[in-house]
This record gives sequence, C-alpha cells and structure tokens, in this order.
Amino acid sequence: MSNTLKQNLKSKALAIGPKTFNLQILQLGRVERMNFEDFLRFKLQKTKQLSFVEFNKMCGISRKQWDAFKVENMDRDVEWLVE
Repeated sequence: MSNTLKQNLKSKALAIGPKTFNLQILQLGRVERMNFEDFLRFKLQKTKQLSFVEFNKMCGISRKQWDAFKVENMDRDVEWLVE
C-alpha cells in the first residue's frame, strides 16, 4: 500500500488531484467509506457535479451526512447540485 493511501486512510481525508476532501464528518465504516471514496473519484473524473440523490442511491448516506459533508467541503472546486 502506498504511503499516500496509508496517510489518507489514517487522516480520514481523500486527495483527488489537487483537491482534498474531509470525509471524517460522514462517520462511515471502512467498507462504506471505501464505496463513498470510489464513487466520489468516479464522479469527479466524469463531471464536477455532486448530487445528494446519486450519493444516497450509490452509497446509502443520509441527507444529514450529505449536508455535513457539503458544508465541510464547500470550498472545493465542484458544483454542488441542489435537489
């Protein structure tokens, strides 16, 4: 396992390109967190639009978790869709 990946797992942050997302606020288990990270990477490579509906469907996070994640990471260069 690379040092960067080890550091990300320890710090509960996810670095994607120049962006680092704080995931600690989500309070996810290991498997749920890995699923969330994978889907976040996929969405950011495909488009910079992040949607609660998609993340709820694919990762099972609640609206409360999504809102906390959004507030914590609002300064990232992504489009937060309102639904």
